[in-house]
Amino acid sequence: MTETHDLSKKRYEKGLDSYLSVLDSYRSLCAAKQALVGLRLSRLASQIRLYAVLGRGVESNNFNSIVRNDGIGGHSPPYEDVIVMSSKVK
Repeated sequence: MTETHDLSKKRYEKGLDSYLSVLDSYRSLCAAKQALVGLRLSRLASQIRLYAVLGRGVESNNFNSIVRNDGIGGHSPPYEDVIVMSSKVK
């Protein structure tokens, strides 16, 4: 989405497009970022519910590693933490 916004700004600067397209691309960018935040929140809430259903409390060390490991930027997907944690449940 940032590429779309950048392209829209460049087109405006060269006189090929109106400023309305720049504003529209920025609105789309903000909406996409907001949706990403909502998805991350939902994923974390689901992980917490999973721990509660499994009958295991959330230990501070494990919770911090899950929060930092969001599956973005080369980190492993968050479900690997759930698999490792659930295998330790007795």
